[in-house]
Amino acid sequence: AGPVGASADRFWQSVLEPALGRVAKLSGMQFKPSPEEMLALVANNYDRSTGKTRAICFEQDNLDCSEELLEALSERGAFADRINLQGGHLMPVFLSVKDVAGAAAANAPGPTGKVMNNFTERFGDVGDAFGNEDQRERLVSELVLWVRGTA
Repeated sequence: AGPVGASADRFWQSVLEPALGRVAKLSGMQFKPSPEEMLALVANNYDRSTGKTRAICFEQDNLDCSEELLEALSERGAFADRINLQGGHLMPVFLSVKDVAGAAAANAPGPTGKVMNNFTERFGDVGDAFGNEDQRERLVSELVLWVRGTA
């Protein structure tokens, strides 16, 4: 990524990612299952005959609970492994400013749509996005290799 891409990555990591977390928390939004619920599900229901399980850890993920998950899987006799990738908790998220603004302009009624259309016209040539496409592609590649049984 060029200077604009690096700047967008820093903006994502330092401003947007923490802000999205705060908004989710303040809105009462909860992700299901919670880490505690996931561990209980594994402890009570995981069938080791389902095959192997892979935990993907992101180096800057402050919400990671993969150690606990791997321990719970081990207690069930499951084969599980872990890989570490760059990025934070929201690393898989990739937003193209142009695509998001264009979709909002097309779907928003009345004045909101007009504002988004003006935004698209004014900033529609923005080629960069929020998130790291290279890191996301690495994640996808790792998942494909794992599903194929070659990782």
